Amino acid sequence: MFKMLSQMHPGLYWVAVERNRLKRRVSWVWDRRKYATSLSTEERVPNLVKRHSSRLIKTLGNTELWLQKNKVHNLRICVPLIDGLIVKPGEAFSFCRLVGRPTKKRGF
Repeated sequence: MFKMLSQMHPGLYWVAVERNRLKRRVSWVWDRRKYATSLSTEERVPNLVKRHSSRLIKTLGNTELWLQKNKVHNLRICVPLIDGLIVKPGEAFSFCRLVGRPTKKRGF
């Protein structure tokens, strides 16, 4: 049976993360997709296709509250980067491509 790098030894976790990041960046170059990047200059777009709403802090079993609060903090950083994004026909949406790498320096 095949084991993931991070399962072989905890010290290899960062290698697995970087491997997956590299794999994603390579796929962005080679898949020839056009990714959505244009943000709306208007406050509202005329046709809303999809809207979603969910509670940000959920109390589920043994979920620790500080993890939920960190999630909300990270979402507050991400929202301005994707708010108003227009995905045109033929374009793909990539959260990772729009938001970028989560780093301590960026507040994540």
